[in-house]
Amino acid sequence: MSHFAETIFKRTYAFNEKETWEGCADRVATFVANGNNDLHKQFFEIIRDRKFIPGGRYLYSAGRPIQQNTNCFLLRAEDSREGWAELLRLHMVALSTGGGVGTEYSTLRERGAEIKRFGGTA
Repeated sequence: MSHFAETIFKRTYAFNEKETWEGCADRVATFVANGNNDLHKQFFEIIRDRKFIPGGRYLYSAGRPIQQNTNCFLLRAEDSREGWAELLRLHMVALSTGGGVGTEYSTLRERGAEIKRFGGTA
């Protein structure tokens, strides 16, 4: 690994300052193989030898307490107070881990529709 690549790896993807590329390959292979020893060995060797390098999210988050491996999320707004609160929570979680969020609003009631449980109109 070049000095430049090593710098980027340590700064951006390493679990800690002591983790090596081989350690990262093991950490990611462990996560992806999910307990399958044969797959772990195959994944480890492929990643270690840099025949395939998983996306940055996998390199960074595999083995961490919050394993957020997705760059983008599409969330659906549910038309209730509880649904809006959950949508806000999911946005916060996705954005706090660096993900991007899109929201689909097609299931919302039309403007002026009656709000039955709490009164009023949309």
